[in-house]
Amino acid sequence: MVKIELDEGTFSTLIGGLYSTYRNIDVCTVPPYFWLQLAHTLAPYMERWRYDIQSIEEWIGTNLIITAEEICTEEEIEYFKTNTIFVRVENGNVNLIGAGDILWENSSDTSSEKEKDIR
Repeated sequence: MVKIELDEGTFSTLIGGLYSTYRNIDVCTVPPYFWLQLAHTLAPYMERWRYDIQSIEEWIGTNLIITAEEICTEEEIEYFKTNTIFVRVENGNVNLIGAGDILWENSSDTSSEKEKDIR
């Protein structure tokens, strides 16, 4: 593993690029300030990220959801709020939601138990 230090602006670009690649969306459909807010919210978790369980790339591709709040039910919004990462950003007449659970946060399972759950 290589340790790399990024500022939040660069980290937000990385998140946007990876998300758009995994989800096959145009990165420009999500405004830069959303990626910045997401990076700011995710940054505190990066120092203790459990790469032995899941890479950040995998997490962005499989666990991060970005959607318009207006198309979600109240139950879905409440569920998103329970995730480790939850951001809501106003974007004109639409609110964008970003949510994703970090598997090992708020859990006492060992990494080997989590690896069994992931597979």
